[in-house]
Amino acid sequence: GRDGRDASCHMFFSEKGYKRLRSYCHADEVDENSVHSLLCKVFAGRAIGTMEGGNKRIGVLPLEETSMELDIKESTIETVLTFLEGMGKEGQGEGDAAAAAQLSSGPLRLLQPLVGHVCDFVFFDSSEDISEKCPLIGHIQNLGKAQSMRGGHYTMELCKLAEESKMSLVDIQESIRAMQQMKVAHCRLKDPALCYEIRHVPENKRALAQKISSRLCAISKEGKHRLDFLYKIATSASRAACEEEMDSAVKSGVERYFDAQQGEESHGGEDEGEEGEGGEGKGEGEGEDGGSGASVSVQNTKFLSRDVRVFISGNKHLLQRQKQLKAPLLTGRAIARIMQGVSSPAYPAATWGRNTMWGQYIDADFEVLHKAANREMIWYLTNRANQAAATSKAAAAPAKTDTDTAKKAT
Repeated sequence: GRDGRDASCHMFFSEKGYKRLRSYCHADEVDENSVHSLLCKVFAGRAIGTMEGGNKRIGVLPLEETSMELDIKESTIETVLTFLEGMGKEGQGEGDAAAAAQLSSGPLRLLQPLVGHVCDFVFFDSSEDISEKCPLIGHIQNLGKAQSMRGGHYTMELCKLAEESKMSLVDIQESIRAMQQMKVAHCRLKDPALCYEIRHVPENKRALAQKISSRLCAISKEGKHRLDFLYKIATSASRAACEEEMDSAVKSGVERYFDAQQGEESHGGEDEGEEGEGGEGKGEGEGEDGGSGASVSVQNTKFLSRDVRVFISGNKHLLQRQKQLKAPLLTGRAIARIMQGVSSPAYPAATWGRNTMWGQYIDADFEVLHKAANREMIWYLTNRANQAAATSKAAAAPAKTDTDTAKKAT
């Protein structure tokens, strides 16, 4: 405590808060398909060629645009790129052992993030003399011919400007600073983006996406394990008869947790801890909370499939990605988050909090919701495909009948 004295720790504990925190543990999980789409954007998206003449390129990944399109948090995107920087070629499979020996570095190397990858130029002077002093102005004007903005106002991406001018990103930034110092134009950057050097492109992106997705799920699982362990400590301490027994229960519980960590049993004990949670909770009276949660889950499961099916039917326009509107793609994980009231970039609480399904199944297990949502989405898409096939077949039948009638008449 302060000045070397003893300190008192107070924990504000509630069953509702525990369930809420456990739902938030799934906020950073990402499906394999979403990670694969992210990898495709990283290695085949916006890029700026280097002036060295080599195969390395400078990639640019807009954070807000990617986060909304793939429904991945910006912090999770940065985590994935950090994984890629340090994993090397080990995620490409066993057949690439020789290539991995030659290229031990990661597929990319993170650079300084860009304040913005889109630049607004407002020119005060566009005479020919200025264009000769700063060649970048001519390239800006060439790209801005298709724009209908007046007053020397141009908006363009730095990647397109680099492609037009054949200049590196550093040279473009120096030219922009020179224009501002000469008071030729005012430049404003917007839309932050991550910048990285592409060292080599992974051959098997699907296997790499599976590995990264599993790693993110393992991090989420470890967070749930810690929260559940703390929940067990709090519930056992709350049943203590006196303050000394409460302190003893808390200390012994914390010691057990760190002993398991030091013995490298955290992942093995994770499964045992999860089994122990239910068994210990039911045996020691903890099942008052666990039992009520189980009963709620069983009761809600009767209507879960129906509610998911109604939600999908009401939002079927999100089942197909709309590239022009940059609308997100509805997934089973997104439906599970909505039903547990967990906000995400593409489905924020400010917009989707008014939906009738928002937070209706906060007491249910997330994995149960996720599996039910995936099952109902498969059923809906299969049923819709069958209906479309039946409709096209029925439409083709009258045409064939008319053709046969015409042949008989002839």
